[in-house]
Amino acid sequence: MLLAETLESLELLEQLRLEEEEHSHQILAQEKLAEEKRQREAEAEKARLAKLAEKRRQERAQQAKLTAARKSEQARQQAEKNRQLALRKAEQRQAANRNALAKKIASMPTPTRQSISYPSSARKSRLQGTTRISATITSNGRVQSPRLISSSGHSILDSAALSAVKKWRFKPARNGLGEAVAYQLTIPVTFRLPN
Repeated sequence: MLLAETLESLELLEQLRLEEEEHSHQILAQEKLAEEKRQREAEAEKARLAKLAEKRRQERAQQAKLTAARKSEQARQQAEKNRQLALRKAEQRQAANRNALAKKIASMPTPTRQSISYPSSARKSRLQGTTRISATITSNGRVQSPRLISSSGHSILDSAALSAVKKWRFKPARNGLGEAVAYQLTIPVTFRLPN
């Protein structure tokens, strides 16, 4: 009986050992499954973090691209402003040069048709002298507003000079732009008799 009890105890111990071994295998299998699950979760988290990092990198790249485009547009706008300013300054300089040339007299009026009739009574009396007349020569070469500024000393000669100058024609003065312009001119009219 002792043997039977011992055998029974041994069988019981063997069964317990087998159960314990089975239980250990189940725990190891559960731990292995849990470890595999942790690894999958860790890999999934790593992939999620990598995807998030890639998304942030793309967002930063997009932001950098937008910033560069904004700076490029600002630079383009500034360049356009600078170009417009330079054009305005060039136009102002050109206008100033044009105005200066328009005011500058490049060529004086020159007579194209002039004749003087020596008054016969002055010729008989042997009157001589120079009359100075101020007049505006218009842009079409006509004499305008002639007036006596210096007498010859003889009113008959002065009157003849004024009458003659009114009929004269001139090549008009020209400004620096080559345009015909009015010009105030002093015209000497000399009456001389041969000796």
